[in-house]
Amino acid sequence: MPLKIAQKINFKLFIPISVGLTAFFSIFCKGQAEVITHWAVYIAVLINFYMLHTVVRELIVAGKGQEKPDKFIMFAYSLGKLLVLFGALSLGVLFMGNRIIIPVLNYAFQIFALCASFLYKGE
Repeated sequence: MPLKIAQKINFKLFIPISVGLTAFFSIFCKGQAEVITHWAVYIAVLINFYMLHTVVRELIVAGKGQEKPDKFIMFAYSLGKLLVLFGALSLGVLFMGNRIIIPVLNYAFQIFALCASFLYKGE
């Protein structure tokens, strides 16, 4: 019986904070191309979080001794995480140049938003 890590995340808290942070950082973008690139990087961040969730779930299930982890899935998702982040950063550098710091800061704050929504489940 796999653990339900996603149930420990308060999505009612995460989604508004996450979208709000991204909208806030969009203010610092210059031009429509940078705004679109910023939101594309945000989507890549969400995909990255999903892949992280899958890998962590596999590790926790293995740690509890419930079943053997699927090493191929863990490897594929870990590789996919790297490719998604590398592709998002490459896209950002292509369209934003040295202003790539805006989506990178947004990514860092997204991690804090995910942690906050995990900690404050609020039954």
